[in-house]
Amino acid sequence: KPRARGPRLGPDGKPIARKPTSSLSRRTAVEVGATIRVWWPDDKCFYEARVKAVDRATDTHTLLYIEDGVEETIDLKNERVELRYKPHKRGAKESWMPIRDPSKKAKAPKAPKRPREPKKPKEPKPKKPKKIKPPKPPKLRAPPPAKVRVVAVAKDQIVRAGAHVRVWWPLDEAWYGGEVLSYDEETKTHAVKYYDGVEERLNFNKEKVTTVERGDGDGDGNGSGAGVTSSLSSLSFPSIHGMPPVRIPVVGGETRAWFLPSPRRGEEKISFLEKDASTGEETTVVMSAVDFNNTKCPDTEGPKRWRRTIRFDASRASERLRHRGGHKEISIGRWLLQQGGAWGEAIVGRPIRLRPWGWTYTEDALVEGERVADEAYEREKREREEAAAAAAAAAAATDAAPAEATDAAAAAAAEESAPTAEGGGGVDEDVAMTDAARVEENENEKEETERKTDADAPATGAEDADEAAADAADDADDDDAKESAKEEWWDASIVKYNATTGDHQVMYEDGVREWLSLVCQESDSLKA
Repeated sequence: KPRARGPRLGPDGKPIARKPTSSLSRRTAVEVGATIRVWWPDDKCFYEARVKAVDRATDTHTLLYIEDGVEETIDLKNERVELRYKPHKRGAKESWMPIRDPSKKAKAPKAPKRPREPKKPKEPKPKKPKKIKPPKPPKLRAPPPAKVRVVAVAKDQIVRAGAHVRVWWPLDEAWYGGEVLSYDEETKTHAVKYYDGVEERLNFNKEKVTTVERGDGDGDGNGSGAGVTSSLSSLSFPSIHGMPPVRIPVVGGETRAWFLPSPRRGEEKISFLEKDASTGEETTVVMSAVDFNNTKCPDTEGPKRWRRTIRFDASRASERLRHRGGHKEISIGRWLLQQGGAWGEAIVGRPIRLRPWGWTYTEDALVEGERVADEAYEREKREREEAAAAAAAAAAATDAAPAEATDAAAAAAAEESAPTAEGGGGVDEDVAMTDAARVEENENEKEETERKTDADAPATGAEDADEAAADAADDADDDDAKESAKEEWWDASIVKYNATTGDHQVMYEDGVREWLSLVCQESDSLKA
């Protein structure tokens, strides 16, 4: 391979500095062989010439004019010269590139700018206090589904007291929920109290039992959402007990209507106002959801399409319904799914009392039910706000508690050491109070003894007859009340949940089962 050419070295072995090229050639490639043209002011024209030689020492160029073959050595810095530029691209036109024009004088250097006086420091402006923005109201969202964890009880597992369980009853083919009260080591049995009040001792090794853990940790079914997550309080979602009959605002096509309470599967009713074309009077019309869908929503027909076409009317929803996910217009089927999902599996195994089949409501009863529901919502909202304010006040008082406790202890010590006005101490006063309490206790014992003596005294025949008659009358009244209650309410248990529709399956005392949307049902305020 050829060796790379290094710098030329002098006699002393140091590299020889190369002479600088001319100032003109450094700016533009006016080298030997280049074709230029020089301006002759007397002839007022350019003459072409070829660069024959370049003297770096004097920075001059030797030119050979093409027209007459005359040679001339000139300093191109003092002449008007243009260099012929021939592009390498085939077919491109040649052009002349100006190199130097002595007629264009260099601009005079600008006078240096006067230094600016330093600016005076600005006085610091007082900072404006930050505006405290009021907290934004919480966003209204659909109720989240209940978080429930169901785990089967293992063999020989001891379930803690207070845990919620479900017991499988094979004859009823249903789960019944309850709470564990205690565990007996000798008999290896758990005491379970069902949600309907019945207590029973069970050997979990011989039963099919599951534990139920809820997201909110409440699990009583009568508050805090009945197993709904902690983000959804009882303020936005109530208990399954004591639900009043409430109409749900819906819209089908351009017709605004009401979804009536306590519907049965396949017998859902809708009421709306219809104006008579001849008289102009408005009358209330009640029809099934299927007929309402076919008449007021003509684009869709079929027995199951009404859940998709009939929509929840958020514009007419009360504040209570808006906080239960009714803040936007969605299909009534999706709304029912969200409402049922908020309870979900958390209420399976619980008792409930519902209205019997065919139960009807008057207009006044529906208005009263909505008023009761709204008042309960406002009352609970107010109580929750008061509880939050009390918690904030308690947190503020916690900081000052140590100092107050110290002052109170010092005051108590001073009172014990200080004498009374009569010259005695506090001990005599305590003895006097003890004697008074002893006298009062003796009197109470005498009254109790007299009461027992009167109760143990033999009763006459007339008194026995009167008491028996009174007991019989009370029993008759109780039986009549129970029969009347059975006519108005049906006892049932929630045995299943359908996550696709949000419905819950209930089983009545006679074993009949049906799927219901519990959010549309009226329930008794007392537990079944």
